[in-house]
Amino acid sequence: EVKELLQYLPQGVICMTGISSMIALYYVAGMYSMTWLVKFCNYTPTAATWQMLLNQTVAIVFCPVVGYMADQIGVAKSYFINTVFAIVTTVPTYLFCYIYPQNQVLGMLVTGSTFGVAQALSAACYHWVAELFPSHIRGLAVSTYYSVGTAVGGFAPMIISASPHVLTAAYYTTVCSAISSVVVAVALVLHSTVKPSPVATIRDEPY
Repeated sequence: EVKELLQYLPQGVICMTGISSMIALYYVAGMYSMTWLVKFCNYTPTAATWQMLLNQTVAIVFCPVVGYMADQIGVAKSYFINTVFAIVTTVPTYLFCYIYPQNQVLGMLVTGSTFGVAQALSAACYHWVAELFPSHIRGLAVSTYYSVGTAVGGFAPMIISASPHVLTAAYYTTVCSAISSVVVAVALVLHSTVKPSPVATIRDEPY
């Protein structure tokens, strides 16, 4: 099993690096955003909690839309949209909350409409990762490579907390999303140029 797992190391590397955006959105824009709002924007813990709940509610509402997108235009394209959306919106969202800390209601609406949508779009990552590996080794491969990538990303809040810079969380998420966008773009190129596709084992199109 280990030998066969290593045969899919290229797909594993794509998996581990490709999930960077999703992990950053989950751990940083999701979980750590509460701490950030209290620390840098003088939100009360209650207000910060409501902000996170709003993010999650928006994400839940939009998740079925993301699933429909994955079926219609493909898992890789859907996840690529997520990475670009995160790159474009993360820094402005953090800046808005930092510049206007007194308007917490508007701040919660802004983060809900950006972080919430971004987290919903990142759900396409799960479908994309599953299609990287053939069925006979999919469970082992996904659990192994995905877990390694998640473990590395899980240290993000601790690393960010050690930085005194107000926008470290925003920069971290943006960089991770940029990494994912490049990796997914590479997967799209591989899918269109190499046959049989080394990155689409469930369905060839849409990808």
